[in-house]
Amino acid sequence: MHHRGRLLPVVLFLLFLLRAARAADAPQAVLTEDTHDFGTVKQGARVVHAFTVWNTGSAPLRMEQAELSMPGIKARFLPDVPPGREGTVTVEWATDHVIGPVTGEARIRWNDPARPEATVTLTGVVTPPISIQPIPAVFLSVFAGEPGERVLTVVNNDERPLAVTGVESGPHVTAALTTAEPGKVFKVTVRPAAGVVPGRYEEALTLHTDSPTAAHLELPVHLFVKADLYAEPDAVDFGTVPLEQVRRSGAGELFAQTLVVETEASRSRRSRATFPPSR
Repeated sequence: MHHRGRLLPVVLFLLFLLRAARAADAPQAVLTEDTHDFGTVKQGARVVHAFTVWNTGSAPLRMEQAELSMPGIKARFLPDVPPGREGTVTVEWATDHVIGPVTGEARIRWNDPARPEATVTLTGVVTPPISIQPIPAVFLSVFAGEPGERVLTVVNNDERPLAVTGVESGPHVTAALTTAEPGKVFKVTVRPAAGVVPGRYEEALTLHTDSPTAAHLELPVHLFVKADLYAEPDAVDFGTVPLEQVRRSGAGELFAQTLVVETEASRSRRSRATFPPSR
């Protein structure tokens, strides 16, 4: 009985050491880098980069899953990295459906208790075969009968020479095509059609090219033809406002809206209207 009393603290101490040893027996994931800039590539290119992961712990590192932030991204990895060894997380991005500065992420989950997940990132710039500058759209605002225009620049980003074979416009605008640099740069000048009555028009402009990947480019056209006298904005929506409640509370000023009324001559007259009326 006396010996059993002495052995009990020893057994408890050994159990404590065994549990501590098991707790220390864990993987530890270390990424040598977590971001890669692939520079500038053409749309449709496949970007591939391998991120190195070191397991500096004392147990195998098990990679469990990857969550991807963008369509077209894939991640590949071997599930286990032994202690003291390195593994890789290979991220591949098919850039068919992205343009401009882009960022894609893969969030990796693994069994490192101190760091259960990590994110690796690909960044870069994807250029389309044909780019439209300054933006691929037309915004044109003029007074009725007033001349006005917007000029778009069409740039061929491919080594193969490009031919823009024609341009089609909607019924309320006209479009003229000129060549600035054969095979490379073209200009499209958009103007209101003659006799367009005041109003807002939403239509499209279509460029026809001999590009095998962009034979037809459709660009939105937003045209605003203003009358000699017009208000901006031309509509005010307060939703549903109980008129009697506003009168009782004296909160009519909260619903005041300033409308700017312009003419082609002055473009500076202002009128203040309060809705709903206070009396």
